[in-house]
Amino acid sequence: MGKIRSWFYRLLGKFLLDYSNNKIIKLNKKNPLFHRFVLNFKAKINIYTKKDEITRSLVFDGNGKISYNKYKVEEPDSSLIFNSSQDLYKFMRSFGDVYEGMLENRFHLRGNLNVLFKYQFLTNFYNPRRDKIELD
Repeated sequence: MGKIRSWFYRLLGKFLLDYSNNKIIKLNKKNPLFHRFVLNFKAKINIYTKKDEITRSLVFDGNGKISYNKYKVEEPDSSLIFNSSQDLYKFMRSFGDVYEGMLENRFHLRGNLNVLFKYQFLTNFYNPRRDKIELD
């Protein structure tokens, strides 16, 4: 039963992470106001589990472009290392609440905490519970 549960959390964690980050990329292309927030943001962020069950990275180039990869990037500005795929799932389910994740010891952070907070700020623009994203 434990292997099935682990596989299920890994599947859900990957789906939520991919879905959330792809929404950021689409929003960046469609919404000029959101694009302004990304325009001067230059950072490399790795997101992965301790056992490398899930490995993703985001690169903000500073010119308004975002690339999302299924591998780790070299020399990241910030890395989120989750204890397990279940912790990643719970973190993504709470819309990437950094405070909650840190208090519950769901992940370890390496690098710049400000980059992580900017990433949380960007991910909170897309909230599946709302129909529209209100930026005004």
